[in-house]
Amino acid sequence: MSKADIIHHPLHPHPLLKLNNPNPYLCDGCNVPATGVRYRCLSPTCDFDLHERCAIVPTTLPSATHPSHHPPLRLTDRPSDPTNRRRCDVCTGEIFRHRYACTACDFDAHVICAMLPAHVNHAADGLHHLALVRDDQRLPVVVACAVCGGACGKGGLRYGCGACGIYVHLECLNRPAVDARLSPGVARRSVMPQPGMYTPWFHYNDVHCYSHQGHPAPPQPRTSAPEWLEVAKTIVGVMSNITFGFDLLN
Repeated sequence: MSKADIIHHPLHPHPLLKLNNPNPYLCDGCNVPATGVRYRCLSPTCDFDLHERCAIVPTTLPSATHPSHHPPLRLTDRPSDPTNRRRCDVCTGEIFRHRYACTACDFDAHVICAMLPAHVNHAADGLHHLALVRDDQRLPVVVACAVCGGACGKGGLRYGCGACGIYVHLECLNRPAVDARLSPGVARRSVMPQPGMYTPWFHYNDVHCYSHQGHPAPPQPRTSAPEWLEVAKTIVGVMSNITFGFDLLN
């Protein structure tokens, strides 16, 4: 056991040890099942595990999902009162454990939702970055997603460029949208983090797509999965494309 593998998390009373175990576990930070590397509580009476990324998130976070006039969001746990259920103000899904909350107003967000970048670079718009459009920001006209063709202006997380009239659903960000001006099979799909933000799950890169060699992807229907799950899928897709050249989830 190395001291470098032991951390102290601000929302847990006991030290956590970094382990690599193939057995499945449920992350006590985001409530998402996983296997492999995790941080586990050293107390024999405590069954507590965190994803490696959930274990190292900062205690305060400036977030593009929250108005800039408020202070940075603060990492906190769910309320001790089980009847005081919280919902994410970004994706509207229920928050089961750790969240980022605003001390000046009643704003809460999943950790993963609070880390969404302010802008992304996408092949659908070769001129500008697409900006995050929050659920409460209604578009004045009905617009179609540039990737799947579905309605993209009536709530839900999406990215868009008002000047170009181009919008993309959050869950469509990592689907191939190959730009003909790029090399065959190369799609600008991964996200560019907001400068200065702590965004360990987001990277800016040109991603090579082995399954779509130089041709656009066919329209795909939107899924009915919870929005926070689509955020997680997008992150996994971005990371796996950068690392392996293909999406591990497809």
